[in-house]
Amino acid sequence: MLQCPQGCTSLLQSEYAEQLFRPDALYQGLARYHRWLPGLPEAIEAGEPAILPGGALGHELGIERLWLALSGDAPQHGATLTAGSFKALEAGAVLARLAEAEGAPILTLASAGNTAVAFAEACSTQRRACVIVIPERVQREMRLATPVAPWVVIVTLRDASYDDAIGYAQRIAEQPGFVLEGGVRNIARRDGLGSVLLFATERIGRIPDLYVQAVGSGAGALGALTMAERLRTDGRFGTHRLRLALVQNAPFMPLVRSWQAQSPTLITDPPSEARAHVAAIAAQVLSNMAPPYAITGGVYDALRTSNGVMCAVDNDAIAAASARLQQHLNIIPDPAAAAALAGLKSLLASGSVSPDTEILLHLTGATPVSAMREHHFPTTIAAMPGEEAAPFAERIVEIRRHLEQALR
Repeated sequence: MLQCPQGCTSLLQSEYAEQLFRPDALYQGLARYHRWLPGLPEAIEAGEPAILPGGALGHELGIERLWLALSGDAPQHGATLTAGSFKALEAGAVLARLAEAEGAPILTLASAGNTAVAFAEACSTQRRACVIVIPERVQREMRLATPVAPWVVIVTLRDASYDDAIGYAQRIAEQPGFVLEGGVRNIARRDGLGSVLLFATERIGRIPDLYVQAVGSGAGALGALTMAERLRTDGRFGTHRLRLALVQNAPFMPLVRSWQAQSPTLITDPPSEARAHVAAIAAQVLSNMAPPYAITGGVYDALRTSNGVMCAVDNDAIAAASARLQQHLNIIPDPAAAAALAGLKSLLASGSVSPDTEILLHLTGATPVSAMREHHFPTTIAAMPGEEAAPFAERIVEIRRHLEQALR
């Protein structure tokens, strides 16, 4: 279920019988928190981020209580998300929830980068049939630590944006036997991403005061705020409300513009201008043109509830932050992770956030400097975004044939 069955337009919220935060020591990684995740714990397969003291980076920023949530493939720090980003947490939760569905439907999703890598790896490992739609322009930038299995079909769209990929994935999911992953509307995605706050709270011993992340859709921030509210209900980790500090990559910054204008609806540019802005940013994974801003339970509500703040940083600031992270942690940060650090520096300089609080800086993607991620995304099927009914039908037949052969 992705939509309210009564026809309301709000994001669905998950509810769990367990009201206390009780990590289960019988399990490793994400499965430790199965009491606040959908699906059985045996079906939750994902590693974990590393929660690290800010150390020299905190001193450099003038923050005494800085914590880093390093979500990626950085085993030297204890981060075991081999897909290279926090999207491995959402993939683990989504596939665990899907395991309870009848008829083993073919999971269908769209991505502009990290989500595709995470689901390609997870579905390959777990032998789950999956169709992933990506814009052709991002394909050459994606690398995996292991090859993509043949039961994972990659559809690359020529001359397409991330929004085009979303639309094409929705068309595929309308066909019999397919199911849409659903993005931010999927409770498993938000709860999986939000688990970063659980890892952090368990390590720190309290709910952080401020949560900093670079965002495209904002699903990770929504998940973090939801988990913080559950922890407040528990009461043992503080009853203060988590504040969100969210960052985008200028010049593409629809969420920043909308929030700074205190607009309850999303402020967007004309499509041609928005596409030009997307093409200009370093952090391509932050290029969602239709983020869940105005929807009930979306980014606007989350920022308002948490007294949140937003800012945008340019490519030069991201490059400088990337160099600092590589120096301090000996990792190759995802541009979105570097954007979060650059955004925190900007918010500190403007006085929008105080250095005298407990701050959790979420670095949403990283790989080791020495890592060789040499497996490219294959071009299984190439397509065009606006295909007519006949060629689209042929494409569905081609996908089904490919999957049937792969799963024999």
